[in-house]
Amino acid sequence: MGAPMIGLGVSLARNVRPGGGLPPQASALFARFSAAPDPARQQAIGALIEALVDGGVWSKLDALYVLAAHDGQAALRNWVADQYNLSEVAAPDFLADRGYSGDGATSYLSCNTAGGLDRFTRNDCHMGIWSLSNLLNAGSASQECGNTNCTIVKSSGSGGTVVVRPNTASGIGSAPSAHFPGLIGWSRFDTSNWELFAHGLSVGARTDASAALEDTDFWVCGRADGNFGVNRIAACHFGAALNAMEWSVMHAALSSYLDAMGAV
Repeated sequence: MGAPMIGLGVSLARNVRPGGGLPPQASALFARFSAAPDPARQQAIGALIEALVDGGVWSKLDALYVLAAHDGQAALRNWVADQYNLSEVAAPDFLADRGYSGDGATSYLSCNTAGGLDRFTRNDCHMGIWSLSNLLNAGSASQECGNTNCTIVKSSGSGGTVVVRPNTASGIGSAPSAHFPGLIGWSRFDTSNWELFAHGLSVGARTDASAALEDTDFWVCGRADGNFGVNRIAACHFGAALNAMEWSVMHAALSSYLDAMGAV
């Protein structure tokens, strides 16, 4: 079978260095794992990182959490740097190679981002999650990521619809529209312009004024204003704004990794 393909015909396999060598970012990440990944996973991680580096995505990230990891400790590491590592609160549920889910009431993952980020700024920012499920929280919306003004929510509407706050003071519903499961996210490009992305593609742009950044934590499997989620989250990332090409790169790179791990 041919090598897995990233958008516009870029092969993930070509990004793994000749002779099986790993990119330095991968080697640094493995040093932060308490249990070493097996050789196949090491190659998959190396390929994902190389794709993001080559696609111009890596340098825009404050954090990339690949929760679909071989163990819980590895799932909590920020792949980009040894900062903003996740912390479990009230025992969210971990499944190897599939990630974390919350209980919809008390459990979540803290991103430990209170105090500010390096690349995520008021008018130049993005947030994305890869959900493996499409569940409501006891019939209501499932809050998957973020804080009050920056968030991704599985809405209580039909068909897995999404409500987001792309650093705005109020939620924005299904115009434009995106749907769970899969990679869902948004990018804010300036004081008013932002775009919603689903499964690596733009699903629409609109104008809504940005809000001042809150000096609060980001959560995964919930959002840091006391709301909680129940969906199984395989990956989460945030940082400076990603354009359409970069969202395509992120989707293809994560899709290839998750497929290799049997998550999708």
